[in-house]
Amino acid sequence: DKLELKALRERLEKIDGLALTSYNEISFDINATGVSKGSALKELHQLHNIHKKETMAIGDAENDISMFEESGLCVAMENATAAIKKRCNVHTLSNNDSGVAHAIWKYNKR
Repeated sequence: DKLELKALRERLEKIDGLALTSYNEISFDINATGVSKGSALKELHQLHNIHKKETMAIGDAENDISMFEESGLCVAMENATAAIKKRCNVHTLSNNDSGVAHAIWKYNKR
């Protein structure tokens, strides 16, 4: 139920130490404050001595924005929200059409 989900999110947002990001209108991610897809990608850069410009992030919703900010190439899935498509450098096929595989194949520079 969307109303119950909204009420739950409102309660969770009041808890210190939690960070919530939307995935779609019926779900959201819950992480510890400071933990995100972007912080994970940034840590991978540091651990493996990889420059930000050498990475690609592929996503479709608000919960991917932090990851886009830490990547050199931002790829929006065809099924992404309009805001995500506008934010990304390029687009790929939908999740139902192997969009991630298509982007990796197309943009991988070995």
